[in-house]
Amino acid sequence: MRIIALCLVILLMLTACGVNTNEENGESVTVGNSSSESVTVGGHVHTPTVIEGLEPACNELGLTSGEKCLECGEILLAQIPLSATGHNMITKGNGQVCCSVCNIPAPKMYEAVLEIGTIGATTGEPGANKTRLRTGEFIPIGSFDTITVEKGYKVTWFTYDAEKNYMGNGSNKYPAMPTGGVWLPDGQGISAEEILEWNKNVKYLKFAICKTNGTDIAFDSDVAAVKIYSSGYEIPAPEVFTAEYKGQSLGTTNTVTAMKIASVKGLQDGAVCGGYFFAFSGSGLCRVYSTSDYNQIAEFTLDKVKKFKPHSNSVCFGTLKYDENDEFPLLYCNVYNNYGKDNDDMMGACGVYRIVREGNTFKSTLVQVIKVGFTNDTKLWSSSGGDVRPYGNFVIDTDRSKLIVFTMRDGDSSTRFFEFDIPSLKDGKYDSSIGVKKVVLTEDGITEKFKVSYFRYLQGCTYYDGKVYSLEGFTDSEKNPASLKIVDLGKKKLLTEVKLYEMGLTVEPEAAYVIDGELCYADVSGNIYKIIFH
Repeated sequence: MRIIALCLVILLMLTACGVNTNEENGESVTVGNSSSESVTVGGHVHTPTVIEGLEPACNELGLTSGEKCLECGEILLAQIPLSATGHNMITKGNGQVCCSVCNIPAPKMYEAVLEIGTIGATTGEPGANKTRLRTGEFIPIGSFDTITVEKGYKVTWFTYDAEKNYMGNGSNKYPAMPTGGVWLPDGQGISAEEILEWNKNVKYLKFAICKTNGTDIAFDSDVAAVKIYSSGYEIPAPEVFTAEYKGQSLGTTNTVTAMKIASVKGLQDGAVCGGYFFAFSGSGLCRVYSTSDYNQIAEFTLDKVKKFKPHSNSVCFGTLKYDENDEFPLLYCNVYNNYGKDNDDMMGACGVYRIVREGNTFKSTLVQVIKVGFTNDTKLWSSSGGDVRPYGNFVIDTDRSKLIVFTMRDGDSSTRFFEFDIPSLKDGKYDSSIGVKKVVLTEDGITEKFKVSYFRYLQGCTYYDGKVYSLEGFTDSEKNPASLKIVDLGKKKLLTEVKLYEMGLTVEPEAAYVIDGELCYADVSGNIYKIIFH
């Protein structure tokens, strides 16, 4: 805004001096005398409007404010990502350690061991005996929770400010010992919280060790046995990956960021509903996590897996319910390549499940099977020479209640998309081999079809706001790299590709899902990332 305002002032000055407008190369600058002075470029007058910024949070990136033209949408001032602030862990009165800002519990406690001989001792030399040994390095007060020593030894501490100026050792609070200094009783520790209560400006510490019985410490023989135990809460910085991508922008720029937000157990695809993340294995096992903290709540096995075993390459919740009072809509889970070596390879097959919850117990019931009936048709589905993965992914367009099925075609290096009305539970014929009705999708039932460029080895996918977000690729594969492709169903075109592999995200991507309008994906190892389009 300041730059724009400055330019307007200069233009006004030039106009006042009799400088004519410049119309070379199709560009003109028009300056008026009213309060609505404007800059016209190429015949269009930009009307700047503010793009609101976003304050960073503990584990969330922020954005600076930006500007764009209200009329044409051109970005006049790009937004810049701001680093997450990190958690501020405190100990509550009940002993619970959590972040004072977002209240997230601390991760598991770690314990680091600082050996005197390793970090240096200013009062000891090899072959020498001393009454005490002192650590040679400054230890940041934020790097530990408590300090203790082994039985038979005592510890004292020395404090320093941010400039490492000595601040004392708390002798006004702790009784001084005859040998000088403030020595804690045999094996007793002191917490960082206690030290900060004594003086909140403490930034660094050093520690000294002596034997409880008053005898000298032998540097050669005793140092190995004397250790300072530093225990605390390790809060790793968020793993953030940022890159540019080609194609249509899904934000205000062509910059995308992937930020790691959680870890769960390994999985195939997953789906989100009602505050739960349902993460499926390739053999029918489902682990249920809370979407608030990704703690595991339960696990269950899909119904009838011995008769009908989905690979769960693509999993999603739909719009229909088995019963109107059900908590969850029907779940769609595809077979994919689980029967690839059987006589009936189950190409284009998907199981439909009812999910019921009682407390933290979940149960599934297979209520229908959907099968594409034209998987051998070389004009529609398969290539004449065969395809490496002709099994198809399923996803529900929840805005229009449509079933979307798409598959890789090697012959013409394309990916075919087919749209159908979602089958009713009343549709289909009973299949005694499975024990439920089976619906066969025919060519006549296709309501829309189109093709886009080739997807290399389909992984999980999800639908959101008119688009299909489809993952692909394998771990550490340059030939079949990890990638995210975004298809606009209305425009029937591939909008853009985010090359995860080139961002440094080289592990096979598996699950894609959306929580509160934010796209997330999980890799085969269970690492979960939030995708931010700037």
